[in-house]
Amino acid sequence: MIAKVTELFSPDTETTLEYVRHAVERTARLAQSQMEVAQAIYDEVSREYRELLSTTEPTELFRIWPGVLATTARSTTEGSAILMQNAIRFQNEMLQMMQSKMPDMNKQLMERFLETMRAAAITAEKTQRDTVAKARPRKAA
Repeated sequence: MIAKVTELFSPDTETTLEYVRHAVERTARLAQSQMEVAQAIYDEVSREYRELLSTTEPTELFRIWPGVLATTARSTTEGSAILMQNAIRFQNEMLQMMQSKMPDMNKQLMERFLETMRAAAITAEKTQRDTVAKARPRKAA
């Protein structure tokens, strides 16, 4: 009986694997996109710092420093906004995927539920017939 109940709530393997595959693909795309943004921030900021560190004159250092800070602040702010947009896009994709896949999984659950109920009804009906048959008085031959 426990096995039947457990089976009832087990989603179809193919549907489950497809759902997981899509989730993993979307997660991998998010990670790749986030890494590209982080790399772009690093490249832009490090370029400014390399220029700053290559300066040998102190007056040049003071002239470049505000630009380096401005670039760092701008790059970090823009990058953070892009990272957030990517995360929101990812969440929306995951919600859409769940909305599209869950009906299939729910349909499977209902189909299995109905199969289990039919089997239980057939068993109950057979048991009732057997009980009624045993309870009837037998005619003497």
